[in-house]
Amino acid sequence: MKRIAVGLVAGALVLTACQAASEQLAEKALEQVEGAENVDIDVESGEISVETDDGEKIVIGGGEVPDGFGIPLPNGGDVMSVFTADDSANVSLSYVGADYDEIVAFFEDWTSSQSDEWSKSTSSFSNNDGQTVKTTTFTSDGNFVSVSNNCFTLDENVGEFESVCVTAVTG
Repeated sequence: MKRIAVGLVAGALVLTACQAASEQLAEKALEQVEGAENVDIDVESGEISVETDDGEKIVIGGGEVPDGFGIPLPNGGDVMSVFTADDSANVSLSYVGADYDEIVAFFEDWTSSQSDEWSKSTSSFSNNDGQTVKTTTFTSDGNFVSVSNNCFTLDENVGEFESVCVTAVTG
């Protein structure tokens, strides 16, 4: 499944650069990837939706948090991607860069109130673009939340570290 997802993402990003005239061509080409059954590319919104032959769904560049998603998410985020398969889901969102500490505190409050034991790790590194701090909380059964203060967004600010990335995975 990971190979399908990587192939679909790479192909979709290259093919959607050609805009609306090649939207149908891009969809047909991506449907030829092994395991991809239904591909929908919305050039205006930048959203790419792929359903696989085994019922999994991948949405890149948007989508909505699945109903019943097991991890609460702070208000105000822009959905960057959604991946669902069976009983698991992976959601990535971007938030305003200045909200990093508030978002980390949101997840600390929530995880501390849960019956599952959540572990936390924080790492940081510096480079020419500044300092990146990443905080990850996780359970032994595979659920996790990762919050990074530096991420690329899929909007007009591409290439700038101006936002907070949150990736939450359940299942």
